[in-house]
This record gives sequence, C-alpha cells and structure tokens, in this order.
Amino acid sequence: MSAIKRIKSFVKNTPLIGKLAEKVYRQFVPGPEKYIFTRFGWEKESQESGKPEVQQILNLLNYTKTSGASYAAKKYPAGYHSLEIEGSIIKGQRDPFNRLKRLEIDFAGLRVLDIGCNQGGMLFSLYDRIKWGVGVDYDYRLINCCSKIGYQTGKNNKLSFYSFNIDHDPHEIILDMLPEPVKKVDVVFLLAVCMWVEKWREIIDLCAAISPVLVFESNGSPEVQAGQIAHVKSRYSEVEMIEDSNNGNRQLMVARNDP
Repeated sequence: MSAIKRIKSFVKNTPLIGKLAEKVYRQFVPGPEKYIFTRFGWEKESQESGKPEVQQILNLLNYTKTSGASYAAKKYPAGYHSLEIEGSIIKGQRDPFNRLKRLEIDFAGLRVLDIGCNQGGMLFSLYDRIKWGVGVDYDYRLINCCSKIGYQTGKNNKLSFYSFNIDHDPHEIILDMLPEPVKKVDVVFLLAVCMWVEKWREIIDLCAAISPVLVFESNGSPEVQAGQIAHVKSRYSEVEMIEDSNNGNRQLMVARNDP
C-alpha cells in the first residue's frame, strides 16, 4: 500500500481525525450548493398539494433538507424516506416499504425502536403491524417532521419520536422514552448511522443489551464497514446478510441473539 493510501485509510478509520480533515478541506474546497428552503402558504394558489394539511407536511419535509447532510436527499420531494401521506406516496431517496419486504421478519405485535429514524419512514410503514414504535434522531428538524406526520395521519397513538444525540446523551435514557417501563424491545433498527457518530460501538452494545434482534445497515469506507460488522458479530450470535446496497457503500443485515 502506498503512503498516500495508508494516510487515507488512517483518516477514514479514525473518526476524530476524519472530522478534522473534513473541516480543513471545507475551508478550501467549496461544498455542495446550500439548499434554499421555500415555505409555501396554505392558500390554493400557493400550494404544491391540494390540502393545507398536506402542505404543512411538505413544508416540514422540505425544511429537513437544510441540514446540509449528505442524507438530506435534496433532489427528492420527501427527502430521505418515501412516505405515504393521505393515500399518496411522496418519493424519497430510500424506500422503507421495499426494505421491509427484504427482512422477512414478522413484525405483528412487536415493540420496535429505530435509532437514527430520520423522517420516521420505517416506523410509519410498520404502523399497522407493530404494538408500538419509538424513533430517535439528533436532528430536531426530522423529529418535528415525524411528530407532524404522526399527528396528521393519526399514527401518534402507537408511534412516538424523540430527539437523541448518540455522542452526547446517555444511551440508557432511550429506555425512558419507551411508552411502557420495559428493559427490552423486540427489534432495533440501526440503519446507516455508525459512520456519522463516534460512539457507534457503544450504541451497538446497547442494542445487543436491549433487543434480541438488530436490523443493521453499515456505512462508510470498506474498512470502516468491516469494523462495524465485526462489532455486530461480536455482540450477536447470528448475523444474516440481506444485501449489499448502494454499490457496496452499505450492507444490510439482521443480527439475532436467543431471547
């Protein structure tokens, strides 16, 4: 391996160094064009959609794209997740409906926790099957959007969403966000989260402590993903690879321990 490749590999596999390098890089190289948010009024002549309530949701979805994160999915009407609102599908970068079909998990009556829930697409897609679901994400824009969709669609009776920062908040506080005082859930989603946080090992440890099933998606460089997958395998006795997605940039799997 050349010296340059060794340096790049070191940067990619060292989160603190990688963040510092990215900060320096952005000072000299222009980043992607900033998303310009436009809020549409509820009057018919101002709306993108036919109903004021749907327009409210669209405004909040559009506002999530101002985060500047690569997963903001600025080119898609809904942003990151495809969502069903008032009987219509609003297209997003990722399709929760298709992803759930690949898992072959019977979610009927299960308690589900989504860590890094983004706009809540996975839980909204499971609403009719699960007992309850809780989604957490660090970005208040995403949580605001989840709360509005839940209220507008009547799904907030089984679904709740909270702001949570993996690197700064105590991980066990998640248990206090659950709708009933239980120490375990049935399934945890941790999808394409780990490369964005420093305490990814600790959050995987929490998942293994509170759930016998983890639906996990790795992300980052091949070396970083290998480390993530190795840690999942060290905490779960069985890991089933579902698919390589996004040209190998992500790998989806289901990890299990005996209940």
